[in-house]
Amino acid sequence: MWNARAYDLLDVPVQVDPAAEAQAATFEARWGFTMPAAVREWVVGDWRDWARGPSVDLPPRYDQLEMLSEEGPGSRLLVVDRDSQGCCSFVVSVDDHDDPPVLVLERDDTTGESRSTYTQQFTAFTHANA
Repeated sequence: MWNARAYDLLDVPVQVDPAAEAQAATFEARWGFTMPAAVREWVVGDWRDWARGPSVDLPPRYDQLEMLSEEGPGSRLLVVDRDSQGCCSFVVSVDDHDDPPVLVLERDDTTGESRSTYTQQFTAFTHANA
């Protein structure tokens, strides 16, 4: 299991939400890729019974999956989170390995040019936000 440390901290049961699984598969087919394994596990998890704590970020929203842009380099970057104040985006490359680095981008960047590494692995990102 890729995100075990985050699931443990959040006290979330590790199971797949069938609606999330179907939505993720449709999204992947539309864009012609398979999400990196750690990202997919997080996105299709069953978050319906999760009781959010006061300092914990929101769970992933499979119904809000989006690529950074429709074409060009941004079409290979999956948005995994947006800053609540709209000042940056957190993305992963869909062409990277199963536990890809999370990159942070400036607000209006649709190509990935402003990228800097936020975490070396997606699992470190989920753990830090748990």
